[in-house]
Amino acid sequence: MLTSLADNGVLEQWSLPAIEQLQPISDACNWLEDYLTLQAPPSDRELCDELMPPS
Repeated sequence: MLTSLADNGVLEQWSLPAIEQLQPISDACNWLEDYLTLQAPPSDRELCDELMPPS
């Protein structure tokens, strides 16, 4: 378990195995894919290339 305390005083407990299954890096890259392809500055467009397997 991981416990975090927010600025507003809310205490949360997280199950680490559940968090690991989320694959946060690949989920974030998938979410950003259109932005990175269409609107991001050229210097940022390859941000996720090394983190994601080829599709």
